[in-house]
Amino acid sequence: ALINGQSQASSNLDIFEDGATSRLTGQLTLTDVDSGENQFATISQLAGQYGYLSMDQQGNWSYTLDNSLATTNGLVAGQVVTESFTLTSPDGTASHTINVQIHGHDDTPSLSVNEGGAGKSLDLLGGLSSGTVSHMQFSTDGVHYTNQVPDGFMLASDGHTLQVDPAHNSYNHLANGIALKVDIKYELQQGAGSNVQTSQQQAQVVVTGTSDRPIIHSFNPHSQQNNGPVTGNLLQGATDVDDGAHLVLHDVQFQDPITHQYVTVQAGQTHNINGVGVIAISATGDYSFTPNSQFSGQVPNLIYRVTDTNGDYADNSQNNLTIHIDPYQAPIIIAPLAAPASDMHDVPHDYDSTIVIDDIDVSANIMAHQDAPNDPADIHHQNEDTTETSPMPLSDSPIDHYLQMVGLSHQDMVPAIESPTFDALPGTYASNNSNIDI
Repeated sequence: ALINGQSQASSNLDIFEDGATSRLTGQLTLTDVDSGENQFATISQLAGQYGYLSMDQQGNWSYTLDNSLATTNGLVAGQVVTESFTLTSPDGTASHTINVQIHGHDDTPSLSVNEGGAGKSLDLLGGLSSGTVSHMQFSTDGVHYTNQVPDGFMLASDGHTLQVDPAHNSYNHLANGIALKVDIKYELQQGAGSNVQTSQQQAQVVVTGTSDRPIIHSFNPHSQQNNGPVTGNLLQGATDVDDGAHLVLHDVQFQDPITHQYVTVQAGQTHNINGVGVIAISATGDYSFTPNSQFSGQVPNLIYRVTDTNGDYADNSQNNLTIHIDPYQAPIIIAPLAAPASDMHDVPHDYDSTIVIDDIDVSANIMAHQDAPNDPADIHHQNEDTTETSPMPLSDSPIDHYLQMVGLSHQDMVPAIESPTFDALPGTYASNNSNIDI
């Protein structure tokens, strides 16, 4: 006996999971000189692992790929398996093997990308050789679908490749490790003419969030020597787009001006910078720098670091805190001018004038001191009785002068030359005196 003119032969055919056709057909010709042995035995359904084979007595056979089987659905894109059926003549002297190569595809094409990463593509054919995608709908909750294409998604010109850009700003809010699932429903059409096959398909894109670094700012405070601590908050204006971000001041670092070694100060700690002052920071962003009383100039640059406690180990940013202590400029005290000798020596009398303090940056008072404690003259506010050592509040003028009217009362009949000293308070940062003939 011979099958298709040969005693032994084989046929190799290809079929695709969920393809335009799930059925292959052919015919085998059996020849045998023995009477009654030129017909095949009928096969109704010979089950294989992925489908089944049928054949009639004339050798007309068909193979049907069963797309409902778990083994068939378990095939993925790029996977090829072979299902073989061997058919023999009634006398067993001839055989023919039909080899069916089954090409798998992804039943639910899926793509995973990281927020901020490079763009990737998803073939919605799922490994099929051809087809057309249409009627796409999208959902981010798996329930409500819309025709609105998500940001960063685009169907390529080939009509079946979905391009995804996870670096689109719309995904920046995703916190580290948080996944946004985009489910896609679409219609897949295969074949042409009378062989058109339409099926409803699903795909999924998962965008996983990564840590976005906080945005922080540089600070450049100035303060005057002997003006107390320099304070502020380094989280002022700081932002982080990640959902649930919690920003804290982690540490500051500087180069020690004497050892030239880098020193790190953790939140909640204080540190004395040799010859400069004391820096203290808090996780809330607050900082305080107290300069040494004799220090002025540039404080070593402080590099501060802010972290997001809900991010990963790399979720931090650095910037600069540059503090400058301006040297103290003593105010200039302009004392009253000497008065001409009074011709009123026979009666008590007063002399009035104005003290001016120039270029002082903070409010102050002035204090007047007589040249001797038992002088007959008395310095006082104008139109106000005070003792010699009472502070006199100053009034600020628009030109950065501080003014105070003072009076000098002479209670004796004897002429006198007074030399009062005027000090700027707090502290005796500047003083001046003047001879007053009264």
